[in-house]
Formats: sequence, structure tokens, C-alpha cells
Amino acid sequence: MNANPAGPADTDTATRGAAETARSILACPAAVDLVIDGVADPVADDARLGLLDLDGAPTFSCRVGGTLSRAAAQGRGCVLTLASGLGPAGSPDRDAFVALAGRLRRTGVDQCDCCEELRDLVAVDLDSIRLSQAGTRIAISVADFAAGEHMLNRGYLQRATEHANDAHQSELRQAIASRLDRRADDILAVSLASLTSRGVEVRWVDGAGGHRTVLRFPYAATTPRQLGDLLRRQLHPRLC
Repeated sequence: MNANPAGPADTDTATRGAAETARSILACPAAVDLVIDGVADPVADDARLGLLDLDGAPTFSCRVGGTLSRAAAQGRGCVLTLASGLGPAGSPDRDAFVALAGRLRRTGVDQCDCCEELRDLVAVDLDSIRLSQAGTRIAISVADFAAGEHMLNRGYLQRATEHANDAHQSELRQAIASRLDRRADDILAVSLASLTSRGVEVRWVDGAGGHRTVLRFPYAATTPRQLGDLLRRQLHPRLC
């Protein structure tokens, strides 16, 4: 007997899964390669180039008037190739990459919070998206890639967890000390793990050893802003 062909529901699930993986790689790349039509080295004059996911649009924070900004003003075509930074190093998730093709467009100006430097924002207006994973190339529509259901993708959650653990250790120690009615100096280290839209696992070490607890949010976050608000309510108001 022949196996039944995949039905519409199976196809929709596979499409959503591929789109979520591609969007996750945009949020959590291990390496970024940008090729721009007619530009030999688009990032040579900007050591602080940043890449953001703004509602599914790859967006660079770049030097005002620099090479990338000028290319965007000219509407040049580009291909952005991202290697996966998902999961731990050496995991199968790291073998995937996504190629994003489109045209550059300057969308505004951003100001750095720490140094007040102005930066141009340059978005890629996408024409095509291809995910390469496990030897297979999958074409993904722009609409599927930008779907709101992928805002809190696993790449975003991984990067948010890494940022909290790396940049907010003091705030996390204070949060646990407050919950335990202890001094912050009694808490040696804290880390977040298993962050989802519904809660987060908190692990910490004190003089007695290692501990863990799971904090459940009062409702499921649907946007990064909501997730940040819930983390700040549960842990510390200075988490970002």
C-alpha cells in the first residue's frame, strides 16, 4: 500500500516550521554575509554595524552617510546570507542557513542609548527567502516569513536569554536575593533558561549549592515588548 501524500494541514505545518526557523536565524545568526550590487565591500567603513529583525524586515544600524547608507539611498539590490546561531555550538541546528534577497531602503535614524551617536537604519525589502537545512533548500514566501506568529521565535528567545545572562547578572542576583529575602552578595550567580512566552526557568548558585525555580507569567506574551514587561515584573525593572 502506498503512503498517503501530505495533506494541506501537513503542508501548512511544514511551511510554518520552515518560516519560523528562517526567522529564528535572522534573530540569532552566527555569521552574516552581505553582498550588494556594485559595491565591493559594503561594511568596510563601519566596525559597529548591527543587524535587527524589525517585524520580519532585516534592518541594519549603520554609519550615517557611510557605504551601506549610500547604497540604500540608491535602492541597490542585495543578498544577505545568515548562518544559524541556534542551539549550542556543534548542534544540528547550526548547519542551517538562510539567504535573503531584496533591495536596500533607508528607513530612518536611530540614536544609541549609551553614546548618543546617530545611526542610519537600512532595511532590506525582501523579494525572496530560501532556507537551507539538512541538505534541502526551501523557498519561503515573504508573507509567511513576516507573520506575526513568529515574533517570539526561538532565535529571539535564545538571544534574549543570552543577553540577560551576560549583561544583567547584577539585576538577576538582586531579583533572586529579594525573592529569598537574602543579601545580593549571598547569591553567587544566576542564569535564565527555557524562556518561553509563558514563563522562564531561573537557576542560581549560593553557598548551599545550585537551585532552580520556574516562574509562570500571568498570561502568554505575544510580542517582544510584552515579554520584556513580564520579565521585568517577575524579576527586575531594569532588565531589557
